[in-house]
Amino acid sequence: MQFMLRDDLYFCKNADAVILLDTRIGRYSALPGVFVGAFSRYIDGCQLSSDDLQILGQLAQQGILVGAADQPQRLNSKFEPLPSPEVEIGYADRLPSFSLAVSAITSRLIWTWRVRHQSFSSLIDRIKKVRSRPSRGTGKRSTRDLGRLANAFRFADLLLGSHDCCLPRSLALVATARKYGLNPVLVIGIQVAPFAAHCWVQDGNVVANESPDRAQMFTPILVA
Repeated sequence: MQFMLRDDLYFCKNADAVILLDTRIGRYSALPGVFVGAFSRYIDGCQLSSDDLQILGQLAQQGILVGAADQPQRLNSKFEPLPSPEVEIGYADRLPSFSLAVSAITSRLIWTWRVRHQSFSSLIDRIKKVRSRPSRGTGKRSTRDLGRLANAFRFADLLLGSHDCCLPRSLALVATARKYGLNPVLVIGIQVAPFAAHCWVQDGNVVANESPDRAQMFTPILVA
């Protein structure tokens, strides 16, 4: 029997641990150690023993895995390879334009309300549906354009605060950037010891609302 990870369940391997993110309930959990070896061998496409198959069957009984008619092509990831976050966005020295500032503040307020009142899975589904609009004018939108928008959100942080707000800040920036014809992604990452979760906005190897050094402390578990 073939297996695949449940659609609303994400995972990452960090050191010797496998961390699960259940977007249906918005909760992280560590896969019990007895399951880690078999699970890791399966997602890496290794040859499985009868004991491994028995363990995978137990994971299916627990709802972590589901049966699949065909072997999934990419077992060890649920998102495209993400470049290492290495470059910090260049912020403008001057204040943002009035229109960008209003867009940033409005988006922050909207997404803050959504984070407080909507389920985690609905937030992720919503941000996945926000597609980048074709840019107007000549050429493709650039990192400089993202820098201008990130600068507006930095201004919004001064008014609305930024402490312990990484999720609404990042959701708002991604949604607004895509409406302006840009294509950044929301990255949610974890670290194990001690456990912590964080999120930021990234475009290639450029980080828009976090320092690369801090982003590198976390292993991506979900990219949207």
